[in-house]
Amino acid sequence: MSINFRLYKDGDEEQIVEVINSAFTTFREWGLDRDSWLEYDADDYAFDKNMALVAEADGRIVGHIMIVLREFKLGVETYIKFGGIANVSTHPDYRGRGIATKLMTKAVEVCREKSLPLSSLLTGFHGVAHGIYRKIGYTDTIYMSHFWGKRKEIENAYSKIGFDTNVNVREVSRNDIEVLSRVYDLWSRSYNGVCRRPLDYWRKKIIEKSYYHSFFYVSKGIYKIVSTCDSKVTGYAIYGISDETDRRIGIPPHTGGLFELVALDDKSRVTLFKHVLGEFIDKKVKRVVLHLPHSKEYFRLTRHFIEIGEDTVLMDYITNQPLLFNMLTQELQSCLERYGGFNRMKITLASDFGTTTIKVSGCEIEIFGEVSENYIYFEKDSFVRMIYGIEGFSDVLGKKGIVKVRTEDFQGVKELLSILFPRRDFHIWKIDNW
Repeated sequence: MSINFRLYKDGDEEQIVEVINSAFTTFREWGLDRDSWLEYDADDYAFDKNMALVAEADGRIVGHIMIVLREFKLGVETYIKFGGIANVSTHPDYRGRGIATKLMTKAVEVCREKSLPLSSLLTGFHGVAHGIYRKIGYTDTIYMSHFWGKRKEIENAYSKIGFDTNVNVREVSRNDIEVLSRVYDLWSRSYNGVCRRPLDYWRKKIIEKSYYHSFFYVSKGIYKIVSTCDSKVTGYAIYGISDETDRRIGIPPHTGGLFELVALDDKSRVTLFKHVLGEFIDKKVKRVVLHLPHSKEYFRLTRHFIEIGEDTVLMDYITNQPLLFNMLTQELQSCLERYGGFNRMKITLASDFGTTTIKVSGCEIEIFGEVSENYIYFEKDSFVRMIYGIEGFSDVLGKKGIVKVRTEDFQGVKELLSILFPRRDFHIWKIDNW
């Protein structure tokens, strides 16, 4: 039997939906159909139906991958467009024939052809798929987790967390779209991993519909509020209660879920959080799931709850290492400017994904292909974590994430790479998952 691998063509959507529903209970229970699949194309700038990959056997679609063209932030201002791998699925009648592996290999090729320097996916760590992705070359970049608590933790946190009487809370309105976008952009400067959200994304996915994940939304049971101080919007929160939604929202019955909370100052962040906890208490939820960043500014909120590791890992594949570093040049130069510049030096950074030479002079950076006298070969997982800021260069060095070093100026190399690759907070909101 011959299997053909190709990109989407008009009319594929019915069979694509059939394959997705055959593979994922979440989509079946949510009620994915042809129309809702096509609506993704209108709701989300990153979803382009023409980037759907299919495996076809005798005219029947038996496998599918969606390449989501999302953009996430690396550094203070730089967004990198990447190929997010989603909904990897094979029809049950055709499993065990290597279809998913071939689809994944094809997806990496498509990302490379489309000048997408990164391919990224989220998958269960203990599943069979994880092993397939590792064999192809994807890294284990970061293991996802959230915060959790029962009624006792909710009430304890509510009693101990104060609020500012100068901060008010109200429901979101359609007129808030632009200011919400600005608040989000200002807040995100401190984080890597957060995804770009055009105004249309805010309008369609958050205001007009209530998405709680890239592919799932509900008509009721999810609430959106903003904080204001001196009549200015200073933050927002998105939360839901599982017993009130018309569709499942990925959390157990009698549970409150906080999907997003962003604020420009601590008093707004705390006031929003206390308001949400108060709603959960009033609605008599038995437990909460908090999808909040693991960062210092949120610790005042999350320290009252238990961190729970999810069976989910972010995996990445660098399809074009020189292209990625060219896209990061401005960000790397900004690191040098904040430091005050650096003496002339060339460093070659090598990994399983390729080789890139960085030439530094003062606050200027150039990217080359040839190998320099200063050469470092990184273990690939550590290399990606360093680029993402999940680990700084000093962390990688301490964890033996370097395979080979060739240099006569190790201290200079160490100092420069510590400047270029500092540790930064990393977070991906559930709404932006792929």
